[in-house]
Amino acid sequence: MAIEIPKFFTAKVDSQDGLWLAMERVSNQSEADKWIAIHNTMEGGVTRVSGPNFAEYKSIIRNSLREAVMSGVCQRTIVHTFSTDSGSAGPRNTREAAKTFGSDLPTDVWIAYLWSSQEAPRYPMELKNFLNIEMIMTASTKPGENHSFHMGINRNYHWQFCPGFIFHRNTSLILHAFAAKIMKQIHPHLLWVTSQLSQTMARIMIARYGDEIEKRMFFGDMSQPNVSFKAGIDLIASN
Repeated sequence: MAIEIPKFFTAKVDSQDGLWLAMERVSNQSEADKWIAIHNTMEGGVTRVSGPNFAEYKSIIRNSLREAVMSGVCQRTIVHTFSTDSGSAGPRNTREAAKTFGSDLPTDVWIAYLWSSQEAPRYPMELKNFLNIEMIMTASTKPGENHSFHMGINRNYHWQFCPGFIFHRNTSLILHAFAAKIMKQIHPHLLWVTSQLSQTMARIMIARYGDEIEKRMFFGDMSQPNVSFKAGIDLIASN
C-alpha cells in the first residue's frame, strides 16, 4: 500500500516572533494557478494564469490590496499591468511542472513560504491572505532525479508600502533549510539541492558555508547574474 504524503507542513521560527515556516504541496492545475498568481503578485505584478479562475484571482488580489490600504496596514499599493509572461523562475517552473500532473511521472512541486502572523498558517493558503507571506520559494523534484530544485525565492514587493509588516532579517537560509528538510523527509533518496542563485544569494551562501565549498557545495560562474548552485541536501537542511 502506498504511503500518502501529507500536503502541508509548518513550523514556528524560534528566533523570530510571529514568524512561521510552511510548505504546501501543489498537486493539480488549480492549485498551481493559485500559487503562480500569489508568487507574481508578490513580485509586483500578476501573470495571467490558465483556466477559468484567473478573473476571480485578479479580483481577490486587488480587493485584498484595496482593503489593506483602507485599513491602514498599507500606505499605498501598486499592482503592475497583468501580463502574459512570467519573469520569475518560481512561477515559470510551477507552470511547467503542472503540465506533468496526471501523467505516469508527475513532478512533485511544493511552495515554501515564510508566514508573518501571530497565528499559524493553515492549509490551504487562501489567496486573499497573500500579504501575510513575507518570502516565497518553489521546491520540486522529478522521478529519477537525486536533487531538489529550489527556485524563485522572493520577498513580498508590497511590504515596502505597508508599515504594518516588518521584514525579518536573515530568513532566506532558514527557508532554504526548511524546504530541504521537508523534501528529504518526503524523498529520502535525494542527495542534493540545486538552484540558480542571484549573486547576492550566492554570496550569502558562501559567507555561511565557506568551509564546505568544493566539498559539499559548488558554484558556477560568479560573474553571471544567475549563479549555478549545487549543495548536499543534508548540509542545507542543517542550517
